[in-house]
Amino acid sequence: MDDQARAYIKSIGEGNFSASAGSVEFSVSGIDGILEAGNDYDDGFSVYATRGEITFGRVYAHDLRIRVLTSEFSGTESRISYRIIGSMCKPGDVIKGSFDIVTDLGEYYIPYAYTVSETSDDSDAAHEITDMAALAEADWKEAVRIFYSKGC
Repeated sequence: MDDQARAYIKSIGEGNFSASAGSVEFSVSGIDGILEAGNDYDDGFSVYATRGEITFGRVYAHDLRIRVLTSEFSGTESRISYRIIGSMCKPGDVIKGSFDIVTDLGEYYIPYAYTVSETSDDSDAAHEITDMAALAEADWKEAVRIFYSKGC
């Protein structure tokens, strides 16, 4: 927790707070996808305080195969990252549940559903647009090579 968050919490503890009518919005309303068995999958979503006020919160996932990497957040905008542990998945599994986000501005839920497929021969291939975008951000040349080699 940063100094700004500590100061805010201290202020609330001293009785200095107001009943804010603010709320929180998210970059997604639900998450779904297909992932390969045996491969970890990293993704995320963003949290925005609608009135530009600082908000604080915690994020929980209901499935043990999902690790929330950013379990606490504070600020006007935060990126929540999570990882699906592919070694705990087998083809045909459906990982279904929700991220529960508990904030000082209320509780929110983002449903998720992932289907686990067979491992492909080319595990470096990006099969979905989100995978390709992440690869392009990390390694543009490799993303271009895969794009043209697959005849996308």
